[in-house]
Amino acid sequence: MKFEYDIFTVAWGHGADTANIVKELNRRGSEGWELVATTRDESPADEHDDEVVMFVFKRSKS
Repeated sequence: MKFEYDIFTVAWGHGADTANIVKELNRRGSEGWELVATTRDESPADEHDDEVVMFVFKRSKS
Protein backbone atom coordinates (compact mmCIF):
# COMPACT_ATOMS: atom_id res chain seq x y z
CA MET A 1 0.00 0.00 0.00
CA LYS A 2 1.29 3.46 -0.90
CA PHE A 3 0.59 6.68 0.95
CA GLU A 4 0.95 10.35 0.16
CA TYR A 5 1.65 12.95 2.81
CA ASP A 6 0.79 16.62 3.11
CA ILE A 7 1.98 19.18 5.64
CA PHE A 8 -0.07 22.19 6.68
CA THR A 9 1.79 24.80 8.73
CA VAL A 10 -0.01 27.73 10.27
CA ALA A 11 0.76 30.60 12.65
CA TRP A 12 -1.63 32.79 14.57
CA GLY A 13 -1.35 35.42 17.26
CA HIS A 14 -2.31 34.86 20.88
CA GLY A 15 -6.08 34.97 21.22
CA ALA A 16 -6.70 35.15 17.46
CA ASP A 17 -9.72 33.52 15.83
CA THR A 18 -8.97 29.95 14.76
CA ALA A 19 -12.15 29.38 12.71
CA ASN A 20 -10.25 29.38 9.40
CA ILE A 21 -7.79 26.80 10.75
CA VAL A 22 -10.64 24.53 11.84
CA LYS A 23 -12.27 24.98 8.42
CA GLU A 24 -9.04 23.94 6.67
CA LEU A 25 -8.57 20.88 8.90
CA ASN A 26 -12.17 19.81 8.28
CA ARG A 27 -11.75 20.30 4.53
CA ARG A 28 -8.73 18.01 4.49
CA GLY A 29 -10.61 15.42 6.53
CA SER A 30 -13.51 15.45 4.08
CA GLU A 31 -11.00 14.86 1.25
CA GLY A 32 -9.78 11.66 2.89
CA TRP A 33 -6.69 13.01 4.65
CA GLU A 34 -5.92 11.47 8.06
CA LEU A 35 -4.16 13.63 10.66
CA VAL A 36 -1.14 11.59 11.79
CA ALA A 37 1.06 14.09 13.65
CA THR A 38 1.22 17.62 15.02
CA THR A 39 4.00 19.70 16.43
CA ARG A 40 4.17 23.25 17.69
CA ASP A 41 6.74 25.92 18.37
CA GLU A 42 7.75 25.71 21.99
CA SER A 43 10.02 28.70 22.29
CA PRO A 44 11.59 29.10 25.74
CA ALA A 45 10.52 32.76 25.95
CA ASP A 46 6.77 32.93 25.41
CA GLU A 47 6.01 36.62 25.12
CA HIS A 48 2.58 35.96 23.57
CA ASP A 49 4.34 35.48 20.25
CA ASP A 50 2.71 33.76 17.29
CA GLU A 51 1.88 30.12 17.84
CA VAL A 52 3.26 28.02 14.98
CA VAL A 53 1.76 24.56 14.45
CA MET A 54 2.54 21.93 11.82
CA PHE A 55 -0.12 19.35 10.95
CA VAL A 56 0.96 16.20 9.06
CA PHE A 57 -1.65 14.32 7.03
CA LYS A 58 -1.59 11.08 5.05
CA ARG A 59 -3.96 9.23 2.74
CA SER A 60 -3.83 6.14 0.57
CA LYS A 61 -2.38 6.81 -2.84
CA SER A 62 -4.21 5.28 -5.77
